[in-house]
Amino acid sequence: MRDAVKQSIPAGDAVFQRKLEHKFKAGFGGVGYDFSRSLTSGIIPAIDTVNDAVQLLEFVAEFHSQEPIIIFDEFDQLADDTQMKTCAELIKLVSDSRVGVRFIFCGIGTSLEELIGVHLSTGRYISPVQLDRLTHDARWKIIEAAFTAVAVSIPHHHKVRIGQISDGFPSYIHLMAEQILWSMFDDSRAVALCHQEHFNSGVSNAVREAETTLKIIYDRATQKHSDDYQEVLWAIADDHMLRRQTTDIYEKSYLRIMSERPNRKRLTKDQFSGRLNNLKTSRHGEIIVGKGAGWYEFRENIVRGYVRLRAENDGVRIGTEGFG
Repeated sequence: MRDAVKQSIPAGDAVFQRKLEHKFKAGFGGVGYDFSRSLTSGIIPAIDTVNDAVQLLEFVAEFHSQEPIIIFDEFDQLADDTQMKTCAELIKLVSDSRVGVRFIFCGIGTSLEELIGVHLSTGRYISPVQLDRLTHDARWKIIEAAFTAVAVSIPHHHKVRIGQISDGFPSYIHLMAEQILWSMFDDSRAVALCHQEHFNSGVSNAVREAETTLKIIYDRATQKHSDDYQEVLWAIADDHMLRRQTTDIYEKSYLRIMSERPNRKRLTKDQFSGRLNNLKTSRHGEIIVGKGAGWYEFRENIVRGYVRLRAENDGVRIGTEGFG
C-alpha cells in the first residue's frame, strides 16, 4: 500500500503539492495534522492496520485519477496464511467502504479460492477472469512476428514444436525463439532459414537461460540416489491435460518414452506409482500434487513447460498433442 501511494504522488511536482496542501487545509477524510503533513511532504506514513491502508487508499482515490487501478502481480507467491487473510480483510473493507479504487490480482492457480484463500466471500467482492493457455495459432504468431522482424524464416514444423514444448506459456515461446535466432546469428554462414542445428542449439541454450528457480525445482525433484525421476516427470508433462491418472500416465506416456530409451531401466507400474508419491513430498520439492485417488498434476503449471524443454534437450519428444 505504501508503494502504491508513493507512486501516485508526482515526485517534485510543486503544483500538485500546493493543491494537496490546500485540500488538506480545507479538510479531507478526517485525517490528522501529522498524517496530512507527511503526505504533502511526499512522505508516506507507516501502515500498521488495515484501516490505515484504507485511509491511504482513499487519498489515492481522491488525488490520483477518476478510478485508479492497483495491480498485485505474482499474488500466488503469497503463501503465508496470515498475510493472505490480511489481504482478504483489506479487500472486504475497501469494498464495504466504497473506496474508489480497483484491484487486479494476477497469479497462477486452478481457482480463485486457491489464489486468494478461503477467508473471503469471493463472489461478492472479486470477479475472476481465467486466462487459458494460448492456442496453437497464437503461439505460432508470436514466433512469426519475431522472425519476420529480423527478415529470416522458420519452417512450420519448428513453429509447431516450439508451441508444443511451451505448453502455451508465452515466456517459453519467447525464450526458445530468441535463442534460436541467436543461434542463427552466430552461424558462420549467412543464413535466412532456421535449420535443425539452429533449433537444437536454441533449445539447449534455452535450458541454460531459463529461470534459476525452475532449474532448482527440477533438480531438487530429480537429482536423487535413483536417476529415473526425469522420465517420470516427462511422462506427467506429456499430455495436454493438466491433471492425469496414474494408469494413463504410465501406459500412454511413460512406456512410450522408455521405448525410445532402450538403455534405460524401465520401472514397473508399482515402482512408477511409488515415484509419483515421492514427487509429492518435500524431499522432492513437492513438484506435483495428488488430486484424489491416483490423480496427479504439477503444483505450478509453468513448471510443465520447463519439464518439456528438458525432455526435448535430451532428445525425447513429449507433448506432441496430435501434431505428430
